[in-house]
Amino acid sequence: MKQKPSLLLELVVRLDRGEVDKFFVAKALGGEPVSIRTVERYLAAYRKHGPRFVVHGNASRAPYNRINPDTKTTVIELIQTKYFDCNCVHASELLAKNEALIVNPETLRLWLKKLEFVKKAKRRKKPKRYRERMNQTGIMLQFDGSHHYWFANQESVLIAGIDDADNDTDVTSLRHVYLPK
Repeated sequence: MKQKPSLLLELVVRLDRGEVDKFFVAKALGGEPVSIRTVERYLAAYRKHGPRFVVHGNASRAPYNRINPDTKTTVIELIQTKYFDCNCVHASELLAKNEALIVNPETLRLWLKKLEFVKKAKRRKKPKRYRERMNQTGIMLQFDGSHHYWFANQESVLIAGIDDADNDTDVTSLRHVYLPK
């Protein structure tokens, strides 16, 4: 029911008294067209329940799929400590498998978004332009490093280099190198 409850109640009361007809009420509820049959249902509900008919039947009930706040707290703690390196879908699967906690990945994403634990997707503003390759080997070398826990509990940096001219690659793993991130 998208109409304002006070306007709806006033119009249905006037209809019940016989001051207006169904066609007037249907047009007065404006915005979007309301059928005569809908007006008749409103009138029947008013006669049966009184002014309370404007309040939805589920208004005071908790949603059937609501998750207990204690469970939510437990899940968030597990994500921050044990499953911090998983995406939402994988974390949801691991929670169901290992912890017997079933949480929808989208629900998990919304919870973690509020805690600013999930990165926002960044979109590229302009398409990349094609650049011709260098004509000689060794003129342009491109390097990239990746900080991860490659070897157990020690953070390492994997550095990969590529020659722009011939796509020749070189991968080097440096252990215990702490570079500013």
